[in-house]
Amino acid sequence: MPGVVRRLQFWLCVLVLLAAAWLRVWRLDSVPPGWRDDEVVETTVHARLAATGLHLYFPQAEGHEPLYHYLSAAWIAAAGDSLFSVRLLSACLGLLSVAALYRLARRMFGGPTALLAAAGLALAFWGLMYARFKLRQVSAVAPMLLGFDCLWAALRPPQTGAPRKQAALWAGVWLAVALYTYFAARAVPAILAAFALYLCLFHRPLFIARWRALALAAAVAAALSAPLFLAIASTPGGEARLGVVGQPLVELLHGNGLPAAKNAAVTLSMFAFTGDPEFLYNIPGRAVFGWGGALLFAAGVALALWRRREPRYAFCLLWLVGGLAPAFVSVPAASLGHTIAAQPVVFLFPALAVAALAERIRSAAPSVALPRSLPAALAALYLLTLAARDLPDYFVAWPALPQVRSLYRAELHAAAAALRALPPGSALGLASPALHPADPLAVALDTPSRGLHVVAFTPGWAWAYPAGDAPVFLSAEALPSRFAQLPSGAGYALLTAPLAPPAVPLDAAFANGWTCYGYTAERAAAGLTLSTYWRVTGAYTPPAPRPVDVLAGTPLPLRFFAHVLKPDGALLVGGDRLDVDPATLRPGDSFVQVFALSLPADAPAADYAVQVGLYAPDTGARVPLADGHDALRLLTLTGP
Repeated sequence: MPGVVRRLQFWLCVLVLLAAAWLRVWRLDSVPPGWRDDEVVETTVHARLAATGLHLYFPQAEGHEPLYHYLSAAWIAAAGDSLFSVRLLSACLGLLSVAALYRLARRMFGGPTALLAAAGLALAFWGLMYARFKLRQVSAVAPMLLGFDCLWAALRPPQTGAPRKQAALWAGVWLAVALYTYFAARAVPAILAAFALYLCLFHRPLFIARWRALALAAAVAAALSAPLFLAIASTPGGEARLGVVGQPLVELLHGNGLPAAKNAAVTLSMFAFTGDPEFLYNIPGRAVFGWGGALLFAAGVALALWRRREPRYAFCLLWLVGGLAPAFVSVPAASLGHTIAAQPVVFLFPALAVAALAERIRSAAPSVALPRSLPAALAALYLLTLAARDLPDYFVAWPALPQVRSLYRAELHAAAAALRALPPGSALGLASPALHPADPLAVALDTPSRGLHVVAFTPGWAWAYPAGDAPVFLSAEALPSRFAQLPSGAGYALLTAPLAPPAVPLDAAFANGWTCYGYTAERAAAGLTLSTYWRVTGAYTPPAPRPVDVLAGTPLPLRFFAHVLKPDGALLVGGDRLDVDPATLRPGDSFVQVFALSLPADAPAADYAVQVGLYAPDTGARVPLADGHDALRLLTLTGP
């Protein structure tokens, strides 16, 4: 019978891993629905830097630990940089996390508990999110679990001598590897320190017998991770990420614990009542568990508290609190990413509750009529309800949210097949609502070897028409009818219609190589809508693209101004903007820039001059025209 049980557990483990693998690769290039900023940055910046030599820390994008990026660079060199390929690395690491959780849970609590915990992680929305997205968080989980497994092997009898020392050594190695992946892994040393203190206080004989193993693991982890922390300390702005998300920690260090307390309360409720508020990683506010899973989770935590005198249960409690702690002192509260170190143990607790029920039934008196199949039925019900809730939420509901589709450039990625059919070197007008520098890079990643000339513009305020007889790519953003009319319900369109000519033709050359070739003015009661027409000449030298790894964004190097001047030359109203990325423009391109100028209702009747021009925002210096003037006068407006 024991042999039959072992074979059954083996094949069930294989089934869990096969299901986990399929769920992590199915529709991998369409869920999430397109390229997110982080994926573009990692693919075009970090992975390429990793291929140039040894970097112990990457200051780009507010600071990154290096290990995931080296794995990514090697993966891209072998498999390419398509969206499916680059995400496959995270899928493999996510699958390894499921296997490593099974290994650790089996060592600590036995095979049935391990199977249920691993299956929960395999099916859960949280487990799928970070295993299907090119982000380094997932790389912290598997080495942490392997380190805990080795450490637990070193602590448990009957190992003695060399085997225990070897296990402790490998524990230190794996825990150091975890520290090289993501900043939330820094909770791991705190978890181990708290567990060592627990053993010292409540299990003194065990601590005395095993302290050398603990010390060896800690020493190896400290020695191997020391270069990383030295590199961080020597990098200017090395901890910029903590400055961005760690405001509650800053407040706490200054004696104000209220923000951290509020964050802790929200984070501790993320399993049943609230959840990560970011569309990027969650249906905002969606709890980790439904009510059934939350009750099992709470029962598992209560069981661990009841059995806290047993080191394995105390370890799970310390692991849970330590893994959640980064979200106590960072924003947003209940972040699924900042609590990634707690992810495996969260799915262990429901399994502990089911295992305790099975144990209770086995030890119950014959007079207690509890069916022996009840734990298995409860486990099956838990997994079925988890799958019924989490799989549709992840694969259907979440990627269909408009905010998610926008954040992941879904329409752009959906058009990739049509874009790859364009002739090499084709010109492409890209509707980019935020003019994010990652947008043209996402096009380039989706159209390898096409070499498309992408001109990015903000729909509604600008319209770009790249040089040459080529299609224009449009997003789902609404466009003024004076420019183009999208097909009804279309997420994007490939159009070839040229721009309509301006109402008033001009030929005014600016020193930077842009020529204003006309304008159209539309007067309304509230003011003036001014559409200015521009052509890029051969004298234009595009600026360098803005760095995609500066997450706070960098301003465009040029801006237009449009001024309505009083008769004495003083400014009445004005508007400054530029809605075409100048780094994407090339000689021969043309575009329209729109200004909406509202005139004050109390403006006296007079003739007002309307002028436009260019300036550099960093210095305020205006770009002169060829005739030496620093602004181009377009028309006289009689107002109000």
